[in-house]
Amino acid sequence: MSSVDDLEQALVKQAVEKIEAKLGAQKTSDPKMKDMIAIVERFIKKQDLVCYGGTAINNILPEEAQFYDKKTEIPDYDFYSPTALEHAKHLADEFYENGYSEVEAKSGMHHGTYKVFVNFVGIADITQLDPTLFKNIRAEAIKVDGILYAPPNLLRMGMHLELSRPEGDVSRWEKVSKRLALLNKHHPFKAEDCSPNQAMLPFQTPKGPKGPKRFMQSPTADEIEHEGAPESKEVRLFRAVRNAFIDQDLVFFGGYAISQYARYLPRPEKALFAQIPHFDVLSVEPEASAGKLKERLEDNDFKGIVVTKHSGIGEIVPEHYEIAVGKMPIAFIYKPVACHSYNVVQAGKRRVRIASTDTMMSLYLAMLYTDKPYYDAARILCMCKQLHDIQQRNRLKQTGLLRRYGATCYGNQETLDDIKAKKSEKYQQLKRSDPEFEEWFLKYAPMEHFEHVYNAKKHKLTVKRSPNAKSVAKIVAKSVAKSAAKSATKSAAKSATKSVAKTKKAKKSKKTKKNLINKLFKIVI
Repeated sequence: MSSVDDLEQALVKQAVEKIEAKLGAQKTSDPKMKDMIAIVERFIKKQDLVCYGGTAINNILPEEAQFYDKKTEIPDYDFYSPTALEHAKHLADEFYENGYSEVEAKSGMHHGTYKVFVNFVGIADITQLDPTLFKNIRAEAIKVDGILYAPPNLLRMGMHLELSRPEGDVSRWEKVSKRLALLNKHHPFKAEDCSPNQAMLPFQTPKGPKGPKRFMQSPTADEIEHEGAPESKEVRLFRAVRNAFIDQDLVFFGGYAISQYARYLPRPEKALFAQIPHFDVLSVEPEASAGKLKERLEDNDFKGIVVTKHSGIGEIVPEHYEIAVGKMPIAFIYKPVACHSYNVVQAGKRRVRIASTDTMMSLYLAMLYTDKPYYDAARILCMCKQLHDIQQRNRLKQTGLLRRYGATCYGNQETLDDIKAKKSEKYQQLKRSDPEFEEWFLKYAPMEHFEHVYNAKKHKLTVKRSPNAKSVAKIVAKSVAKSAAKSATKSAAKSATKSVAKTKKAKKSKKTKKNLINKLFKIVI
């Protein structure tokens, strides 16, 4: 392309930006649009919900660092709720009660996400969140002008998750990386305790009646990889676990992975991650992987192997399996929620899959907001802080373990076609009367509920104004009761009339029969 072509394209881009800014300014200055935004903001404040996404990142930044121009861009509110479906309908009702007739709440493409449209404009996205996660996230939320915004670590988690999925929407990577840099600058990582004891806790057994916790000294990565040297029982155990996972081509993202990244830390900090407290890995078939590890350990004469399944928490923390030797956990196997990036490194004579820093950060930051007893928040923050520092020191290195934006990934990345197929399958499975049907296929228009005509036995009730849902329910219930009472009265009167008629008919029949007998008697005489 010639320099003239480049200049022409620059002119086109400039013209587009100018026109978009003009049209955006018209929308943001529209009184109706201002009122719609105000209704959403009042609703979020009143319901004590938590915003996330681009608007949340923008609004917790200093004004001079914000990337949205409020004069030309309409805020896109995404927020979490422990009862998203009900809140979607409630918000739709709020708009209708404020005089908006074209209002609809619908299920989003992803299960558990609902969109509210007003005058055919998507005004809010509401996402279902596990109640425990919601409570913990709200406890750390940042309040700005009365609205709660997700804490920086959760916003970081979401961006690292996007950057860890090369089979996802990579067109967003440039925008996401810029926002992540802004967030890290103005809300830096805070890890209060990164002492050796905190950074790499050894294995421990629960406190028993006879005394305090007993600790098992975990080996270092060098001890595990240096095969052939005299080895302790702990080294033999850890080596067996590591090799079993390598043989299954699983992706490491826990203590063992951190020990590989530690080589890029300054010498004083490197010692923090010398020991490996346990293994965390990704497996598309976690149950089968746990079974194979159990067999491998039993073949190596280890006894008391216990496998425990832990359910996932929404789409934040995936389903996982804990493997323990006696009461000491040695490994956690997680099912990936997407196709996560990883790199391959040489460890001794073996090639090992190590999760990228973005994959590790997304998985570990999600664990901060659970109530799982085996997640240590201080240690997780310490590990994430060190990973972040490694990223920052090696931002331009795209080779080996430090490759950040690679195309290689592990797991199944759900596509738009997959989502549509799943929804189609659910539509065939569920009946409209099933409570789950509305979760998947919500289509709620307040007009159909507020301005409706109720027909019951020729009794017509018309609600012309826009009362709230409770008022409508009372009116309809009263009407039904009144109609039922009238129906019962009519039915009783009709039954009484029939009874009288039946009695008269019986008397008449008896009289006729008597006259006939008398006539016959006379004939006989």
